[in-house]
Formats: sequence, structure tokens, C-alpha cells
Amino acid sequence: MSTQHPTSTTTAEPDDKPTVHHWTHDYDLVHLDDDAWEIIRLVAAARSASYEEDETTDVLLGDPDTEQKHVTGVAGEVATGLALDIPVLETLDLTVSAKGDDGVDLVVRDGPFSETKIDIKTYWGTPTGSPPQLLVEREKAEEAPADAYIKCQVWDSEWAIVHGWTTQERLLNEGWVEGPPQWQQQNWTMTAEMLDPIETLDASDVGWQW
Repeated sequence: MSTQHPTSTTTAEPDDKPTVHHWTHDYDLVHLDDDAWEIIRLVAAARSASYEEDETTDVLLGDPDTEQKHVTGVAGEVATGLALDIPVLETLDLTVSAKGDDGVDLVVRDGPFSETKIDIKTYWGTPTGSPPQLLVEREKAEEAPADAYIKCQVWDSEWAIVHGWTTQERLLNEGWVEGPPQWQQQNWTMTAEMLDPIETLDASDVGWQW
């Protein structure tokens, strides 16, 4: 499905379909149409409303940074759902507590007793320059609430990019730690080129974290 000249997960071909010729990794283009963006806005609003009352000041005052974080995260989840051919509207979690989703967005089950918990990391920005790195807060990566990570990229467009995925074990074995002054905190890091294509993730039996 993914190629270095990326494959789209939709038959539509809007004029702004991006191609970044100097990117060398396999990534997947996902078409976010008007219906997808409507879902994104509705779910982001529902999640904002679900925050505990004493921690919603920035949401209630319309802090654009907080609202953008909600939209960015939900857009990444919707793009991932479309890339994995998951019924997005039926499976998205509408409520998130003030502490977030505990670092797990998606659960892939392998039989009744085995599951893989996935954290979807989404970057907001146009696809120019180098692809964004996978960044996972060091403490969360080492405590391992998630077994795997997916890296997405969204912007104000009909398109999103799913760069790929990796396991928590690979992140700690093959990645490295970066921190200040480049980042505000210490993060386990991998480049987009190190990620596996999203098509290699078996999502035939999934559920979003609730």
C-alpha cells in the first residue's frame, strides 16, 4: 500500500495531493474529506467538554493552543483509522479525562488473550523539509503504557500522512534520547525512515481505548 511515491487510501484525487520527492521512507497518504473533518471537529469538541471542570479554563476561554492540540490528536486518529480501514465514527472515543487517555489510543487484539496497545503521535505541519521524528516522552516510553507507536502528520488540508509505526521495544533498542535545548523534555526518538510502513500493522481486530 505504501511506497516511496506514496499510495493514497482513497480513490479521490484532489489537486493538492502532496508528494515530497526527497523523502525516502514508505509513507501512506490519507484523504480527509469534509466528512472526516466534521468528525474531527465534533470529537475534538466532545473531548474538550469531557475534561474535569477545574482543569478546563484554557478550553472554556478558547485557548487556541489547547483547541489545536485536540484537533491535531483527533485528526491523527481519524487518519490512522482510515489508513487501517477501521470504521472511524463507530470506534473513536468521544471522552477523555483531564489526564488524557493514559497514553493509549488504539488496541489491536490478537485472539482473546493478547493485545497491542498503540499510542498515536501526530504532528501538525505541512509536508516540507525533513519528515517529523517520532517523539515519545522518556518516562512514558520506559513505563510502557503503550506497546507500539504510530506517527502521523496533519495540516489544514484534504490530506494527512501516516509515516509508519514501531514497537516500544524497538524504540528503546534502536532509538535514542533527545532533550533540552532542542525539546522541552527528554524524549525517546526515531526518524521516520526507521518506522515500519502502516500496512504491516494487522488491524483486523481492533478497538479504540475507552
